[in-house]
Amino acid sequence: MKLNLRDKLSAAEQGGKGRLLLQFIKFGMVGASNTVISLIVTYALLFLLRIPYPDDPTWTLNLATFIGFAVGVCNSYYWNNKYVFRDKRENNAKKAFVKVTISYGVTYLISMVLMDLLVEYLHIPHLLAPIPRLLFTIPLNFVMNKLWAFRDRKAPEKEKQE
Repeated sequence: MKLNLRDKLSAAEQGGKGRLLLQFIKFGMVGASNTVISLIVTYALLFLLRIPYPDDPTWTLNLATFIGFAVGVCNSYYWNNKYVFRDKRENNAKKAFVKVTISYGVTYLISMVLMDLLVEYLHIPHLLAPIPRLLFTIPLNFVMNKLWAFRDRKAPEKEKQE
């Protein structure tokens, strides 16, 4: 009997290695959508903000990147919480959101340093610089989200005995 995709995914969620692989694939899908959304917001704002501030592309790049980052954090939290890490034991949404925001905040600061290095020192055009920056920050975000923000919590002793 052939299993449809939903049945295959459901079966994979039951197994240990299959569950981890599926979670990684889901995180990658969320990350890809997050990257696209962040880039669209960043580039749209670069276009809109450049009109009143044509003499300072660094200012507009930093502002557009920050707003793209904020939209990306909200998108990432929502989909990772509802879709990727929905079976985590900790149900405290505020705590998870704070951890996701901190994770993204750390990588955002690293991102700003990378942007300055890429644009100012390596002379990569400011419209292309976000791409290599993302190649570094996306894997870093995965590790921080998986191991800290959305990590599986151990069951309390009381639950273990039941």
